[in-house]
Amino acid sequence: MRPVRGGYGWFWLVQIAAVVDTALLFAAGVILRDAEALALAFVVLLTLGWILFRPGRIVPVLVRGLVFADVAFWMLPAAVTNAASHDSPASIILP
Repeated sequence: MRPVRGGYGWFWLVQIAAVVDTALLFAAGVILRDAEALALAFVVLLTLGWILFRPGRIVPVLVRGLVFADVAFWMLPAAVTNAASHDSPASIILP
């Protein structure tokens, strides 16, 4: 990845977000024994590999966008529901 105008561009930011998202999804999958979180972590990991071994940026970025949207769509309401029912802090923070 090469710097753009003295800094890093949007693609670099997407790569970093994918690494962080993979780590968080993997942690949630292992801690909560959640197969869906592990599957999503694997999908994001595949897109990271795709970028390394194949040219082209659009498809992996679109797939990551869908994964990020899916996580936000389902995890945010889960965290709000857990907070409303006074669950443990881990149950509120982790989703």
